[in-house]
Amino acid sequence: MNPPEIILVESRPDLLAALLSLLQREGFAVHTASNLVHARQLVDEVPADLLLANLMLPDGSTFDLAEDWTGSGRAAVAITDLYHGSSVRQLLMRQSRFLEVLEIPVDERQLIDCLQGVFRQTYPSAVPPAAAVAVGEDVGPSWSIPPRLDYRAIPMMGNFEQFDIAAVLTRLAIDQVDGALMLQDGPIKKLLYFQQGTPIGIKSNLVQECLGQMLIREGRLNPRECDTSLDLMRTSNRRQGETLVTMGCLDASELSGALKRQFLLKYQQLFTWEKGIYRYREAATPPAYAGMPLDDPANLIWQAAQAVKPLKRVRAILQPLMETPVRWTHQGLPLSRLTIGEELLAVWSLIDGRRSPSDLTAASPQKTDTLLLLYALTALGALSYGLPT
Repeated sequence: MNPPEIILVESRPDLLAALLSLLQREGFAVHTASNLVHARQLVDEVPADLLLANLMLPDGSTFDLAEDWTGSGRAAVAITDLYHGSSVRQLLMRQSRFLEVLEIPVDERQLIDCLQGVFRQTYPSAVPPAAAVAVGEDVGPSWSIPPRLDYRAIPMMGNFEQFDIAAVLTRLAIDQVDGALMLQDGPIKKLLYFQQGTPIGIKSNLVQECLGQMLIREGRLNPRECDTSLDLMRTSNRRQGETLVTMGCLDASELSGALKRQFLLKYQQLFTWEKGIYRYREAATPPAYAGMPLDDPANLIWQAAQAVKPLKRVRAILQPLMETPVRWTHQGLPLSRLTIGEELLAVWSLIDGRRSPSDLTAASPQKTDTLLLLYALTALGALSYGLPT
């Protein structure tokens, strides 16, 4: 007998992963969508038994979706963090076609009770306990993380032949450090500053990573203007970006975007390093970086992996694990702000403690990005590998 099917609609990757893991652990077949367009496509094409959807998605409300769904006699359950309290919940249930409205964070027992009430005698048996993982469960001895990517084992001083840059950055983000990471690969030296674990600025001794050289490559500045700005910097004691604004080569809004691109250039190139050393130390934030807009540390790591594509290193790390099952640990950094496309989210939804990296890459049209996603999620502490006992 085929298991009951559920369409799960949620835009936040970490909540999507947690609910997906729970539903698969209970034995349901699950189809996922992260936006309203994909959700409508699933509703039209998939003969599922229940709709579990967030009330509000970035591209609209799921109220009409539930109306269409329940019009055919099927149940719909909503989750939300916009409305709280029993009276509001009852009002939402009366005004919509949702059977139940659950508040985020979703209580697992409450959701399971709701599903048992819907499916009754057809409620599926759970998958074997060894293949299941509970939210917050420690990685047991039969499930492991590659040592090079295991942020829990990363020291504050080490080398990149032994410890991967992504895992080092994850460790510092989880520890919410305020300080600086000194990095060196031969003559190349960088200093990455953190505020509560989030990178906010980086110094580099590479000439090609200077602001003026980057703008020349982009065609936004000519070499003569760059040389003039450097001369003025020496006499005015201003940074090059401020000098270029004074010269009229950039306006203030263009400078902000250029500094963000320069930061990403310096930061993402760290992911190309196959060797070198690092050391963390406490340090005050330089005035130039004070008030800089903060990006999500997990998303910075994922974006760097996608931009640089360190495939030689990624394949070397993951190759011994390609035929072993991979599962969610529900640990590490929050994943809610990862920018992941629909095709990779489909791969994300297949991670169930039974499929291997080989299975996941075979199922994906984006095989390279699937490997990079597994690498990033592992370094972020979200995945572990191994055979259940």
